[in-house]
Amino acid sequence: MHGKVTLSKEDFDKLDEKYFISHSSETTKYMCANPEETEHLRTLGVDMDGVVCDWFEICLEEKAI
Repeated sequence: MHGKVTLSKEDFDKLDEKYFISHSSETTKYMCANPEETEHLRTLGVDMDGVVCDWFEICLEEKAI
């Protein structure tokens, strides 16, 4: 089971690449849901209350044209 997170460009650019796992791209990053990675997402303002998953799919927020 995975969690999906959408971040603004500003926060997406703050993601620490040491947490990325395979298949990450320029617009989508994948991270395990270990305590260290979960805390990193909290520091970016992601509400992690009640989140239970094995890994995260983190997407860059699309801007409307």
